[in-house]
Amino acid sequence: MRNNKRQAVHNELKAIARNWPKPHGEFVFFMENDHMWLHKIRLPSHARGEGTKRMAQILTLTDKADLLVCLTADPIFREEHEEVSVTNPNMFELVRWYMRFGFIPHGPTEDGFIMERHPRAHSSVDSILREYAHNKTKDLTIEEYNKKWFTPSFAKFK
Repeated sequence: MRNNKRQAVHNELKAIARNWPKPHGEFVFFMENDHMWLHKIRLPSHARGEGTKRMAQILTLTDKADLLVCLTADPIFREEHEEVSVTNPNMFELVRWYMRFGFIPHGPTEDGFIMERHPRAHSSVDSILREYAHNKTKDLTIEEYNKKWFTPSFAKFK
């Protein structure tokens, strides 16, 4: 039963990836036995502002399949094809955005910031968006971020 549910969720996630906004948008993921690796999520400039709802949709599916979601938060800098007015998040903003969804930061590496989110029982897009809004009220500050992860032992990852 669990494998059938995970296969169905995998198929739904593949459909989301196929229908991701184009051009220049990407949603790339890999599923293993008990987790999904979120490799890349990027919206083109014309779809900015949709990211929170799209992430809630993705997490609703991973919760349904009882999957841990793992990622390395790594900011994507402006591409040549993007308008100069488009602002991509920096590392702090990206980590804070994922934390609002309940991702737990484990710290910086040379490749980005390792994070994971444990599945929630009975989640929905609305419940995930409520969690996001609640967590936004107690957002991580830049001072907390720097103090926790950029002490001298992490200095090489700044």
